[in-house]
Amino acid sequence: DGIAFHPYGRGPAFAAGKYRHFGLIDEALDAWAQVLPGKPLWITEFGVLNAEDEPAEEIAKYASDFIGYLKQRYEGRVVTAMWFAWGSGMDNGFGLVDSSDMPLAGLTDVYIAL
Repeated sequence: DGIAFHPYGRGPAFAAGKYRHFGLIDEALDAWAQVLPGKPLWITEFGVLNAEDEPAEEIAKYASDFIGYLKQRYEGRVVTAMWFAWGSGMDNGFGLVDSSDMPLAGLTDVYIAL
């Protein structure tokens, strides 16, 4: 048993404000952890929506900061965090591959290494 959720627009306090416009990831994690205390949390989608003009390197920094923070502060509580979207353009998501299914330079390699 566990809880899966999608905390779009949330991030650690040190992330750029444009990537955490709905608040801090801690708020969502703490709230969901109270629903089933002691059970793992699954972030089944996180990412950046409606940011087609953002540099991939900035998106990669957000992803790296997000995962790094989860590993540091929530190890053992958050058991997975999956990026949305696979392909750029999916619901205005910033994907890991472009419209030709080629890895997106500046993001895909960073994300895979996390």
